[in-house]
Amino acid sequence: MIGSRRERRILTPEHVQIRLTPAGLGSRFLALLVDFVITMGATAVSGVALALVLPGGLGQAAYTTCAFVISVGYPIYFEVRHQGRTPGKRMARLRVVDGRGLPITIEQSFVRNVVRALDFAPVFYGFGGLVSILDRDHRRLGDILADTLV
Repeated sequence: MIGSRRERRILTPEHVQIRLTPAGLGSRFLALLVDFVITMGATAVSGVALALVLPGGLGQAAYTTCAFVISVGYPIYFEVRHQGRTPGKRMARLRVVDGRGLPITIEQSFVRNVVRALDFAPVFYGFGGLVSILDRDHRRLGDILADTLV
């Protein structure tokens, strides 16, 4: 055990032992906050742009679709294409890896980010925070289901 965090030790097929230290709740929250500000900013800008170019109901429908794509697509894109790091995770010096320490797949990223809606319930990551406190590797439900580690 390192400090208050536990290590996850993995033995590779080549018999090399790798030690992964799960991120703490504070650094995960900081990364989440940074990513939340970025996605909300991008959503607001797209909403204003769409309201200017599309009429009423069509603009609202396009905005809702755009907000969904940004909120789900942003973390998936960065986790898969940028070595498991969204800008918030990069700032907090975190990375998402699969349960064996390998880069995560698009399927794993999709699962962990779609389940984020359940983690968010009932209020700002109440359920996800509770699961993170109870899990020995501080994983939220999305990480457990996708077999990923931050």
